[in-house]
Amino acid sequence: MNKKLLLLCLMASLALCFVGCKKRELPENVVSLLSDTTKDTVKFGVYGDPLDLSPILHSESEHGQLVKHFVHAAPLRQTPEGKFVPGLFKDFYCSLNDDGNLVVDGQWRTNLKWHDNSEFNPDSLTYTISLMADKKNESPYYETAKDLISIENMPDNRCKIVFKEDSVKYLELLTLGLIPNASESFDLDEYVTKPIGLGPYMIAERKKGSHIILKPFEAFYDNKANTRPKTLLVHSVYDIQSLISDFRAKKYDWITAPSIIIPQLETIGIEKVAIKRYINNACLVWAFNTGKPELANANVRKALDLLIDRNIVKNQFPMDCLPLFASPLSPRTEKPDYEQRKAKALEILKTEGYTKEKPLVISILVNDDNLSRKVIAQEMVKMLAIANVKADVVSVPWGEFVNKKLVNKEYSTVLTSLYLPAKGNWGNLLANDKQSTRLNFVGVDNDIITGILKNLDSAVNNNAEEQLRQQLANFLDNNSPFAFLVRPLDVSLSHSEEKTDSVFDVQLFNEVQNWPMLYGPAEQ
Repeated sequence: MNKKLLLLCLMASLALCFVGCKKRELPENVVSLLSDTTKDTVKFGVYGDPLDLSPILHSESEHGQLVKHFVHAAPLRQTPEGKFVPGLFKDFYCSLNDDGNLVVDGQWRTNLKWHDNSEFNPDSLTYTISLMADKKNESPYYETAKDLISIENMPDNRCKIVFKEDSVKYLELLTLGLIPNASESFDLDEYVTKPIGLGPYMIAERKKGSHIILKPFEAFYDNKANTRPKTLLVHSVYDIQSLISDFRAKKYDWITAPSIIIPQLETIGIEKVAIKRYINNACLVWAFNTGKPELANANVRKALDLLIDRNIVKNQFPMDCLPLFASPLSPRTEKPDYEQRKAKALEILKTEGYTKEKPLVISILVNDDNLSRKVIAQEMVKMLAIANVKADVVSVPWGEFVNKKLVNKEYSTVLTSLYLPAKGNWGNLLANDKQSTRLNFVGVDNDIITGILKNLDSAVNNNAEEQLRQQLANFLDNNSPFAFLVRPLDVSLSHSEEKTDSVFDVQLFNEVQNWPMLYGPAEQ
């Protein structure tokens, strides 16, 4: 099934869902806001509901993450470039103690208040991380939160936080937002619907599945509430056609939509619109088990990489995406000629002794609940057959995929998604430890690379960062433990004086989350 057919199926499904359905009735105040053309109101149209808004839980949607950044605030804030700057902390610095633990010393801003105007208690930081570290809450930050050693509140609003080791993942933990230190009767499930936060905007009204109205919080620490738009409306829409037509009618200032509809937008031809494509925080990779004798040779892995036609992968991928011909750490290059890549792959395999009579035999592991990956893997089998590489697709349930096949290295190759943090913190990639969460399933064991990764992951010693990143990029490109295939693009549309279409090297909502209207000029 190619991308165009997927698009038709999507539109058909949406049409079936909404045929005969009565249009949702909106409250009068929401209808009025949608028709407000002043700068006092900013109107977001989003496909779906932001769902749960707890800072310690996973966001099912990017627009859920957007709302959380409006509502919540944390000790630190991370810029689109990955730099950590003060948030609720007035200042902070990092160091290592004699045991090699990461120590974060911060000073809380004064007169901090929650959105219900109650006084902020620094114990909320300890409470929030304890919720993350409680397995029953199923926080995606569980593994990181349980590495907290201590938090000590000291005179003069200072705070000393000690984590297990030197890693920026702990600084990332301090950007997630806080939860009020509550009683034993605290209901997290109830809190996630309309949380009380510390951020620049507070939830004035929410009807789940319909809309969220946000108002500037007068007591936010930067005292700039009067400079911000008086109202933010986040309106949930479940009909793509309505979302697009209402955007054209300027009911929304800014919308997000599944990138699969971009071809339709280009066909419609909306004038004076800025289409922005943002790189997603993950990419599709084909990973090789370098512990297998047939895949221990870097030349063979490179040949397999060269045999995969990214255009075919792109056409089968369910989102708009960028084809990758090297690691994302390497400079983006012009699209290489596939026939030349294929010829080089055939030459390498012949040199390594693989022929029609003595073929290379591999398998491609996928999780069976991801249809697009199964389809892509089947197409890859056809591409590999051109070079007499015998491949088959092995499809298993997600639990077996993660907890058995990857952990125990019971696979030949695997098609999976690799998370790429904003700063390019690759410490979760090739580290020599045994944690399955570190994605060390490719079997790389290289002390030099481990040293580079630890330096890149350091919250304290980040000198010569660009040089280290280049060394890592060279290793990934020359040794091919992964074939990087495609990187998804998230899409937003806003009104513009002229029509533009651009790709940005930041992730979706980074631009919005760091708008000057929220935080003022970026701190240097």
